[in-house]
Formats: sequence, C-alpha cells, structure tokens
Amino acid sequence: MLTYLLGDVSRIFAGHMEPGKMAGRPVSRAHPVAEHHRQWPPVIFDLVGLPYKGACDDPLIGVSLVFSGIIIWCAWGWQSFR
Repeated sequence: MLTYLLGDVSRIFAGHMEPGKMAGRPVSRAHPVAEHHRQWPPVIFDLVGLPYKGACDDPLIGVSLVFSGIIIWCAWGWQSFR
C-alpha cells in the first residue's frame, strides 16, 4: 500500500496530476461523497469482528479508528482555497 502511495505522491510532485480533475475530466461534487460511502464497509467489518485472537490486533484497530476519527474531524472543517 505504501508503494502505491509513494507513486501517487511522486506523480503529484512531478506535475503529472491536475488538481480537481480525474482522467482529464472535472471531478463532480458527488465524487467525494461516493468515496466516503465506499470506505465505510471495511471499518464496519473491523468493528463487527472485534475482539480478535491476536494480542496486538485490537489495540492497532483502536489506534487506526482514532486516526480515522482525527482525519474525519479535520476534513469536516476543511476550507477550500477557492
């Protein structure tokens, strides 16, 4: 996963990505909402599967949920530069 992230970051810094466009077309306002809903099932599956047998799994899932909450809180108050 980090390899894909590194590739995305490299494309951004190389200037191969135009902000606000995907595949050369403008991104609609519905796109982020659709992505938001697409990312909820794994979170729900993690919560339904708790507690796990491994000693490290539960704390790591808890930490990831806290980080997810922080990201959601920051994104909720995000102001565009427009």
